[in-house]
This record gives sequence, structure tokens and C-alpha cells, in this order.
Amino acid sequence: MADLRMYLTSLEPDISQSILSQSIGGFISNTPLYPEAVLDSIVGLYDTSFVLKSPSSGSWAEWEGITHISINGELMRIGSLADGAVTVAQRGVNDRIRVHVVNDIATGVSLKELFNDVFNDEYKQYRCIAVKNVSSGADPSNETTANNLRIYVDVNSRNSGSNIKVAIEIPQSQYIAGIADSVTYNSSTSIPTLVDTSLINVYENNLFNGSYLKILSGENAGQGRIIRSFSSSTGIFVFEGVFTADANASYEVFPAPAQRLKNGTISPVINSNTGSFLKSSNLNKLSVELNLGQNISGDSGALDINNIFYLWIEKTVTKGEPSFDNNSVSINIDYNSVIG
Repeated sequence: MADLRMYLTSLEPDISQSILSQSIGGFISNTPLYPEAVLDSIVGLYDTSFVLKSPSSGSWAEWEGITHISINGELMRIGSLADGAVTVAQRGVNDRIRVHVVNDIATGVSLKELFNDVFNDEYKQYRCIAVKNVSSGADPSNETTANNLRIYVDVNSRNSGSNIKVAIEIPQSQYIAGIADSVTYNSSTSIPTLVDTSLINVYENNLFNGSYLKILSGENAGQGRIIRSFSSSTGIFVFEGVFTADANASYEVFPAPAQRLKNGTISPVINSNTGSFLKSSNLNKLSVELNLGQNISGDSGALDINNIFYLWIEKTVTKGEPSFDNNSVSINIDYNSVIG
């Protein structure tokens, strides 16, 4: 199965995001939205209990308040969870039931801390989540591309005047990786550059502006910079900052960031990269089919390895309702897989 995971967003690239309410666009962070563990037992189509291995990071305390578990796109409502032992109250909450095997990733789902009680004059607030395909292509038989994607939102509200809407933002550019012909730094102009002639006339001028490039090997290994410009005719990236001169260094360019809000009460701009907010007529369930378009990957509506899209969430409460602290909300991504 393709492996899709959700991450908080941050003002800076390649860092952890410790404040959930600051997930309001920008770069994909290193912090998963939900806690994760792996299966310690097979889960058949009719099984209603299973065991999780101890989390690789954190502890079971992070799973307190978890109401659902997602495995391979199947969303389950749990009855109990104690030290990794799970009983299931309902399989296939999102109408998808699958067989799961040992070491499959299980994600605990709850959005109870993502929102706070700070609203705008229309009693709305906004958050941005990055959804990334983290599949490994090491085994060519692996199913690595996710297609037919659908956002599934389950709202358990204590406030009948509350609702959730979602919108999708497509990054201006997606993930690329390569080997640089050279990395240079001009001390007289204070301008560092990276040259990859294999990119000549492959991508448009300045397509990667604002994206984050990270050096993976050589003299600058582990360092990253925001791209200032990209020349299609020369394959040259220009940055701000300093790089040590080098050659044949491997690098990667992360997907372009989402628009960044000044605070969580401002609505993102609806433009050519961001669709309108959608909701379901059913208060407690929202299912939105994603139209990711050709620019997300090679196939329309598909998400390849290392590519992402941004999920904007709008939460609204009705004026006069007794409680703003309203919801237990879970978000799951439905998808099918094809061999990459």
C-alpha cells in the first residue's frame, strides 16, 4: 500500500512544530499530526481486536483521548486502547475495510487540540495540514502511488451550531532530487548557487521560488536554503546565505510551501492553487473527493512518492452557542494504490 501521512505546517522549513494552533500554512514540518505505532498482529477483515507495538518515539500517553485509528486508509472507531491492546467498536467507518499485516503503520486520530477558542468576527478559525506520500520505492513491487483520493472527516460535536469545511491547496512545485554539477559561493556578490544542467529546459523559470533545497552529501551535507530564483535555460538555483564550494553533491527540493496566514482567524486566499471550502449536508460526516490535477504528479488525481498537498480546515461555531470547545474531529485520507 502507498503510505500517506499528515504533518503540521510551520513558518520555517525542516523543523518540528510544537504548537498545534500555529499550524496555519507555510512549510511542511517534521511533526506528524497524529501519533503512530506499528501493528504487532495481523488484522483480518472481521477482526475487532489487535495489538500495537510500543511507539518508536513518545509514549502511550500521547494516545490518550484517541477516538479512531487509521491503517492503510481504513478508519476504525475504537472501543478501548490500553498499552497497545486495541478493541474496535466499528470497522470501516469510512466504508473501507482491509486486511492489515504486522508492521503496518497505525495512526491514532483525534483533532481535539488542533483548534482553540480564538475566533474571528464570523466565529471562524483555520488550520493547515500537509498530506505527504511517504512510501518507499526500494522494492519495485511496492504500491507507491496513491490515487482516487478522498478526504473523510468525522465530527462528533457537542455543539449543533458547529461545522467543519475543508479546502485543498496544491503546491506550486513538487519534490525533485538530483546531483549538482557544482555548488558555488561568490564572495563579492554574497550569492550562492547550485547548478544542475540536467534540469535545463525541464522546468519553468522560477518554478521553485520559495521552496526549500537541502544538500544531502558533500561539503554542505545537511544544510538547506530557501530558493530565491531558478533559471530554466541554465539549471541554476540561486539562494540567500552561504554554501561551501563543492561538486557532485546530491540534493533534494521539497514541495513548495502553502500560503502562510498571520494568525489562525484569517481565511486562506482562494486562488488557482486553492479550491473553495466544501462541507457535507450531514453534520457529522464530510467526504470530499480530491481533484489534484496534473501538476501534483504524472497522473491526474494521483500522489507520487514525496509529493504533498495541503489540507485547509475551517471550523465555525454559531454565535450564542454555549460552548466554543465543541468537537472531537477525525480526518482520514481514502485512496487506492498503484505500483509506482
